[in-house]
Amino acid sequence: MSMMSQRSHLTDSEVWRIIVRLEGGHTQAKVEQAIGVSQSVISRIWNHFLETESAGRRPGQDNRCIFIWRDRGSRNNPVFIHESVRFGGGGVSVYVGISIDGRTDLYIIRDEPLTARRYRDEILRHFVVFYAAAIGDDLMLMKDNCRPHHANLVEDFLFEEGIVQMELPACSPDMNPIEHVWDALGRRVACRQPPPQTLQELESALLEEWGRKPLLVINRRIDSMPQRGSTLLAVRGNHTPY
Repeated sequence: MSMMSQRSHLTDSEVWRIIVRLEGGHTQAKVEQAIGVSQSVISRIWNHFLETESAGRRPGQDNRCIFIWRDRGSRNNPVFIHESVRFGGGGVSVYVGISIDGRTDLYIIRDEPLTARRYRDEILRHFVVFYAAAIGDDLMLMKDNCRPHHANLVEDFLFEEGIVQMELPACSPDMNPIEHVWDALGRRVACRQPPPQTLQELESALLEEWGRKPLLVINRRIDSMPQRGSTLLAVRGNHTPY
């Protein structure tokens, strides 16, 4: 007789433990043994997570964040929206590149701030150029609106390398699938026990968790791009659910 739990209602903590393990590459059988929840329940939770992630929603979890539950359809109500543009801050700066069925290594930007020259020499030359060569003519580079990314020497370098760029509206992280990848990576690091206590531990945690990131999750973020664009056009550039 199976002794696994057949409960249909789990706590947020239990749900998140299941998701973190599955995102880390564990099989459903291993998760079943570790947490004591049947594979049918685990499968339902995982499928629901993938669906809600692609729609921009998050299951509850204990990662030192405050979560607010609202009525369905009220997400974009102006009452719940606070616009801000933030720059600076401490911590660790990193770079990754993603594509369908692919990703670069995670690169930690140490010592000095990321200037346009460093971005060109350390990232574009050593990551993007080789990645573009591997993908071929279908590659289109999508950058965020960080100032070094749009310096003249960067634009000139990409033009010389024949790398086509995709324009991204200012302050539009909802149109950039990598923002959701950053969010998921940050949550996985925050859920580690014990959590990182030093910058060196944080760097190690980021490298380890990035290595565990399933390509399926990255692919779903990129596959959502057509729907993101349609949604943005429908709301005339206003807030979207992503």
